[in-house]
Amino acid sequence: MKTVRKAEDLNPRVLELLKKRGIESEEDILEFISDKPRKTYDPFLMKGVAEGVELILAAVKAGKRICVYGDYDADGITSTSLMLQVLGHLTDNLEYYIPSRFDEGYGLNRAAVQKIRDRGADVIITVDCGSVAADEVRFAKEIGLEIMVTDHHNITDKIADCVLINPKQPGCGYPYKLLAGCGVAFKLAQALQQKADLPKSVLTDVLDLVAIGTIGDIVPLLDENRTLVKYGMKVLNLGRRKGLKRLADEISLKAGDIRSDQVAFAIAPHLNACGRMATAGIGVELMTADDDAAINLCVDRIIDNNRARKKAQDETYAKCLEIAEKECADDLL
Repeated sequence: MKTVRKAEDLNPRVLELLKKRGIESEEDILEFISDKPRKTYDPFLMKGVAEGVELILAAVKAGKRICVYGDYDADGITSTSLMLQVLGHLTDNLEYYIPSRFDEGYGLNRAAVQKIRDRGADVIITVDCGSVAADEVRFAKEIGLEIMVTDHHNITDKIADCVLINPKQPGCGYPYKLLAGCGVAFKLAQALQQKADLPKSVLTDVLDLVAIGTIGDIVPLLDENRTLVKYGMKVLNLGRRKGLKRLADEISLKAGDIRSDQVAFAIAPHLNACGRMATAGIGVELMTADDDAAINLCVDRIIDNNRARKKAQDETYAKCLEIAEKECADDLL
């Protein structure tokens, strides 16, 4: 593919499409189409990141047990996996918890917080949830847990009183506000890598997760998101994550040639199906496992879950169509 060095070298129709999306300057156009985009920002510009890093490093030094608390969609699964993988370079005193969509619902809940404490955890780090879980955060503190929140959702209620990392929170000067949950988790990982002097490969190795979570959460593929996804797709196509490569093989995707639309319409739906039909923990196990037998079991379960999801979806659509047709027929009588 020919490298475009000037905006004027692009097809006029492409320029027109970019203009309609607010991408007009020479600099913005070349950044948008670049195979090696450079739009990314210092993680310490995000409010709460410095405090979050200090909390984590102090917990690691003290030998405290850390629980990563996630969400049951593709963004939550990849965010949880990312945080576990990065923290794994600092400590093995780790666990994770993702609530049941059916029994617990979205976000932090008191019963889960109590369960995590009873299992011996000392610290909770949320990913992709928790910004307005004020009561649950208060309860966590009351029973002796330290807690910090990483999230990307709009803040529409009373804000949680703890270390909070969310570019949409009041007073946060981070230049880009539309990161997915895995994008916010990645910014914390960047800061940890710098402060703990970890190798940069720690970050490169999780960019595939960032790409999947960002695409799966349907946030705009602009600005820093575009940078993260472009580099993340390169890592994904290396096929180094054994579980992801096995899943790709089983759903007829070829590592090395996987496109972003295939992430959106094949990989992400399979991960989403875990939380919708069974438990999102299957997705986390797939992304973090190294044992072939465990990976094969996870892939089989994920594919079964997705088949069940499609069957339920088709049945629901047929039922809705039947109801609509009956109501329309009744109106004509």
